[in-house]
Amino acid sequence: MALVIPKNELNEFSLPRVCVTTGQPGAVTFQKVQFQYVPKWTAIFALAPLLYLIFYFLLRKTASGTLPFSEQGWSEVKAARRNVALATVGMLGGVMLGAMASVRLPDVGPLLFGVSIIGGIIAIAVSASRIRKVYPVVTLIDDTNVTLKLPSPQAEQLISQHLSAGARRAP
Repeated sequence: MALVIPKNELNEFSLPRVCVTTGQPGAVTFQKVQFQYVPKWTAIFALAPLLYLIFYFLLRKTASGTLPFSEQGWSEVKAARRNVALATVGMLGGVMLGAMASVRLPDVGPLLFGVSIIGGIIAIAVSASRIRKVYPVVTLIDDTNVTLKLPSPQAEQLISQHLSAGARRAP
């Protein structure tokens, strides 16, 4: 289920005190968040990087604000971010070592180079999937709203109830 939040309500005054990662109400801190959304169809231009960059900057929508995180939830987010950074640095280091090895050891070097690239991509994919389990994922940003998929269904339900508390039903 996706949660639609008005852009101007991504703050500590408009959102309930429930952790978006764990769904636990109570002691939370509001952390700064920034979201970007680019339509998925722009990926067809991945083979033409200049066209992709043009569409990326033309179609990109952004939103920023604050969201509530418990201490446990925020530490999980920081750990997941750190793991992605370490996987990226490890992949780049492996690629550089593989490139140097392919020059010095022409029979084994290219294999080592390919293995380091594949291993790095797998490490980045695994650690990035961990972020999706602990950090809100944006599914759409328009002029007034941000549509988020929260890691916790309980948090989605509580925030949705809070945001629609004063709404009237159509007759």
